[in-house]
Amino acid sequence: MAAALAALLLTLTACSPAAEPPPARPAPPMARGALVFEPPILAVGQVTHATLAVTTPPDHTLRLPEPPAELPGFWVLGVEPLPVQRSNARWVHRVRVRLRARAVGPSAWPESRLEVEAPDGSLQEIVVAEQPLEVVSVLAEAPDRMAPFGYAAPEPPPAVGASWISALGGAAVALAAVALVALVRRRRARVEPEARGAARAPARAAARAGCAAAAARAEDDPAGAADAAAHALRRYVERRFAAQTVARTTPELAAATPPFGARSSWPAFLALLERLDAARFPPDADPSDVGATVQQALAFVDETEPPEELR
Repeated sequence: MAAALAALLLTLTACSPAAEPPPARPAPPMARGALVFEPPILAVGQVTHATLAVTTPPDHTLRLPEPPAELPGFWVLGVEPLPVQRSNARWVHRVRVRLRARAVGPSAWPESRLEVEAPDGSLQEIVVAEQPLEVVSVLAEAPDRMAPFGYAAPEPPPAVGASWISALGGAAVALAAVALVALVRRRRARVEPEARGAARAPARAAARAGCAAAAARAEDDPAGAADAAAHALRRYVERRFAAQTVARTTPELAAATPPFGARSSWPAFLALLERLDAARFPPDADPSDVGATVQQALAFVDETEPPEELR
């Protein structure tokens, strides 16, 4: 009886399904860091980028490292944090450092100790190993010349029969050039007075129209009126005196040499620009006397018109 029960128990045990092992769970990611230089060997004056990559579990924060205060042979140009690459399993924090080589020789980025902050506020320290760098010379690409340059061989003298022909040809070319220059000057003397008058008339009309429009809006929009009057005044002076005033600031114009024809009126022009700038740029804008300044700009345009015989 006992033997039969033992055989039955053995049969049931053999026929029962085997217990399945529990599913394997991936280990939680650990914080790690690495530093890569592109390129690690560079010439003097060349820029290299050091990319620091730190892998952390999700929702962890990397405290940005401070660049070394002094790195032999390099200038530290800046530190730029890059966007974090996020996934369900890990986050990758990246920081880019720009360096410029300034001295030949071997160097190294020192060992960096970083801190990673977990969501619960705990800190974990990561150590990034020291990375070697090297700056090479560029003299091998442009070696100095060790031997002096040789003397230039003298040119052979021209043939005797062809010398007078060359002289006559050169004289003819010179006379033709002189005649062409005289013809161009004569035509320019006829055309320039009409062209100057035609160019200055639109310049005066545009300046007066711009200042009149600025005066009409001085009470409602003093900053806009000062801006419009300043642009109209600059365009008028540039076209009237052939001076580059539109693309320069008021301090640049004050430091520049005034044009030959505007030396007497240049201080008044700068004073008007300074008053208009004081009303144009906040936060120190003072729009109280914009209307009076615009009227003074109109008077400046009238006073600087050329005489009737020069128009």
